[in-house]
Amino acid sequence: FCMGGLAGSLYWTLLFPADVVKSKMQGDAIPKADRQYRTILQTIGSLYRQGGIGAFYKGFVPCMLRSTPANGIMLMTVDRVRQYITDM
Repeated sequence: FCMGGLAGSLYWTLLFPADVVKSKMQGDAIPKADRQYRTILQTIGSLYRQGGIGAFYKGFVPCMLRSTPANGIMLMTVDRVRQYITDM
């Protein structure tokens, strides 16, 4: 359980900024002329100007509160199912 939680925490700590950039681009306007975020590099620059490094970690705490136990439970479940199948 603990190792799954740790793995999930490490994953989101490293990849959360990329997820924020992806979400900003996905939530932007559909018509190209109305888009605020046109490219990945332009989105990164815009986010940094708006809020510095903190802009890339907005919503990080709720994500960690969800992902740490969820990943721990998932790893524990996979291990138990694998053990059950092996013992059959």
